Amino acid sequence: MSIDTSTQPPQVLELEHLERLVAVGLAFPAEASPRHALIATLGTLVERLTAGEARALLAALPPPLQELLADRVARREGHPVVPLDRAEFLLRVATQLSITPVCAEQVVLTVFDTLRPWLPRAVVNGVTQQLPHGLKELWEGAAPTRSGPEAPDDARRQLVAEIEENAALPESVLATEAFEAVMCLLTRHVSRGEARDVLLSLPQTLQPLLTRCMLDRGENAISFDRDEFLHRLAEHLGTSVERAEQTARAVFAATKRVLPPKEVDDVSSQLPPDLREFWRLA
Repeated sequence: MSIDTSTQPPQVLELEHLERLVAVGLAFPAEASPRHALIATLGTLVERLTAGEARALLAALPPPLQELLADRVARREGHPVVPLDRAEFLLRVATQLSITPVCAEQVVLTVFDTLRPWLPRAVVNGVTQQLPHGLKELWEGAAPTRSGPEAPDDARRQLVAEIEENAALPESVLATEAFEAVMCLLTRHVSRGEARDVLLSLPQTLQPLLTRCMLDRGENAISFDRDEFLHRLAEHLGTSVERAEQTARAVFAATKRVLPPKEVDDVSSQLPPDLREFWRLA
């Protein structure tokens, strides 16, 4: 019986060797590992593929890795492709590894770059054809193209400078800490889906400040009005309500300048009248 070499890996790849290759150049958090990175990345990838392409990818992987991913591939049967774009893909990987989307991007690039040369060309091409542009860039080993007049670092520097200039920060509180405190508290009042949309709409260098608090929260929003918001913020920052109000106003104004107008309006639509007015007029 002849063997179709187009569906066979170019040579035998052991899982342990693959893990060592992935580990090169990556500093994983204590709770993660190269094996976790492989499972999170490839398990999320198969959700973006048709069931047939997911099976083809699985068959090309080392047997121990096949066993770890078999259940996730089996769940693809009879279900449509999950329409993940690049941002949602990275957020899912980040959640599984307890890292930020910015770190997840480097993990995904490393996993894809390590694995791709070991896969049959037919499998590589099949995956490529099913991915949207942003994910295709990651799969093919290219960092996503940045667009816009400002570099991401510029957005973070300008936001920090604006908060430092206009907020009434206690001596022990940094502008980044104030941004995190204000926006984590505000987004507790919106749905988890909207909080996720806010996170993904921020410049990438600001996303790590909010990732953990937005991903660790429950699905449902918590109701509070403007007064309770300010009292909670004042307690968190260790300052007066008056200074908390000034800090919140400065953070709101700076944040609204880096968010798309649609996200500003979407947040506003989920706030109670007094807190909505505070957000709108900042």
